[in-house]
Amino acid sequence: MSKFLNVKNTLIEQLDSGKYAPNQRLPTDREFHKELGVNRLTVIKALKALEEEGRVVRRRGSGTYVAEHPPLIPGRTLKLAFLQRHEVHVDYLETNLYGRIVRGALNRARMEIDAQVFNPEKNVPGLHWSCPSGFLDIHCFGEPLDGVSRRPPLEPIRKGHYDGLIVMAIDNDSWLEELLSLNIPTIIVDYPNDKFKHRADHVFFDAIDSYRHATHYFIEKGLTQIHFIGECHWLPAEEMNMSVEEWQKNRSETRMNPDSLMRLSAFRQGMDEKSLGVSDEQVHFTVNGVPQLPNLAKKLASLPKDLRPQALLCHNDSLGRIMQKYLAELDVHVETLGATDRLQDDEDAAIIANDQYVGETAMQLLLTQLKEKQSHHINVGVPMAFRTLNNEDDKS
Repeated sequence: MSKFLNVKNTLIEQLDSGKYAPNQRLPTDREFHKELGVNRLTVIKALKALEEEGRVVRRRGSGTYVAEHPPLIPGRTLKLAFLQRHEVHVDYLETNLYGRIVRGALNRARMEIDAQVFNPEKNVPGLHWSCPSGFLDIHCFGEPLDGVSRRPPLEPIRKGHYDGLIVMAIDNDSWLEELLSLNIPTIIVDYPNDKFKHRADHVFFDAIDSYRHATHYFIEKGLTQIHFIGECHWLPAEEMNMSVEEWQKNRSETRMNPDSLMRLSAFRQGMDEKSLGVSDEQVHFTVNGVPQLPNLAKKLASLPKDLRPQALLCHNDSLGRIMQKYLAELDVHVETLGATDRLQDDEDAAIIANDQYVGETAMQLLLTQLKEKQSHHINVGVPMAFRTLNNEDDKS
């Protein structure tokens, strides 16, 4: 390796290690010349190369400084998009599961959370982040206002000249097929589906161990009559411009959430490990809404006492809490567990889904794709953690 590359790589290692903070003034080329024991012109050439890549900033009469916002990929300006199934608004990052995933991706991209309002096209709300150095632009948008398509329009994606995409929980296969045909590097998040495993990297919530441990937790408390409640979604509108009223009038079919199927598998495994079987009467899939949940509560409450649930293992914590409330109104009292982002004050245990780490992982995979041409794609499961109040049984 040439002396120039040796010096350049040494300086990169020092920057990456945090030896010099953003905006910190670096030693002069004379000082580097003495420290590294190489020709001063070689040092100057290496610093010039790092300036061209955006890693350092040279200020006439002042010196060379560590760039405050260096590019994620040296020498490259990136324009990325986060695509979501629902509308995207300003409070999205605080209140929405996928907003927290976006926060994780922004953290990995070293971007501030504060966003600007952005409209990729009329009636499609979104958010925009821009790096002060100009090396990175990120857009985030979803379905149109008051839409029921559960996917963003493809036209602004075609016209956006994006270098990479992160797609979150959009389970419309025909839309994904058309999106992937654009040949933009894409990461699919929270939609475990083998159909596209050879065309995009996938990041999903790995619920296997945490749901097994949650099942064991109930059983070890003497709650052996456990029921599983998975989630279904109404199929989205086929037409992008269909109104909510038209969709509600004509909808008839639902689809099981693929994540629920994985959680059901973990529940069955956990029961089997404790030598307990699972009957069809213990497994339920439902839309999270009215009248579906009250009707399911009535069905469970009407079961013979020896079959009535003592505990519910649910797709998520919200579903469990709603079912617990409806059952209590029918004088049936159950314990519930389901995926959540934190242990609540009134809970002794929880299944924790690290939303932000999913976002960080998705961004890391996208940057890897953009840096290197990959001959294959990978699936990455981010483990959920089963946690108890005293943390002694923290398992993931």
